[in-house]
Amino acid sequence: MKIQVFILTVCTLIISCNKKANPEVDKEVIKSKNEKTISPSSSYFEDYKNNEVIKVLTSKVSDGDTLAYRKLKDIFFYSGHVKEFLYNAILMSDRHNYPSADYDVYTILYSSRYPESKSSKLANYYLFKAYEKNANHAESTIKERFGEKFKVPKSKAYWIEINQ
Repeated sequence: MKIQVFILTVCTLIISCNKKANPEVDKEVIKSKNEKTISPSSSYFEDYKNNEVIKVLTSKVSDGDTLAYRKLKDIFFYSGHVKEFLYNAILMSDRHNYPSADYDVYTILYSSRYPESKSSKLANYYLFKAYEKNANHAESTIKERFGEKFKVPKSKAYWIEINQ
């Protein structure tokens, strides 16, 4: 009896291994291997190189369109062109009073290597503005950088202080 079960098992394995593969499945596997895969950063880089896309989004940002701002930010940040986005962030912050833009300006300008530089002080000003407007991450960034007990100055008072 044991021999019969053993022979039956071996025969089943041999038959299943020799079974023909489904040609439709094979075609799909070959097709998927030949397709070009695009990484997200590559897609953003393509958008960055597309002057028409950038021009349209920049125009909308000038008009205060927050969705266009976020799309443009993603394109610049994920394509590796963060510093080139600074103009748009300042525009949205100063002209349209957009809290996320305040935080973005801070992110672009701040340098932990040179915390006393003019650009880092300007970055702090925008961080304090973002905090006043309850922008995402502003409070946690302040606590992380300055400590839990830090009394956040009013951005206008800080602006006067750094410009004396």
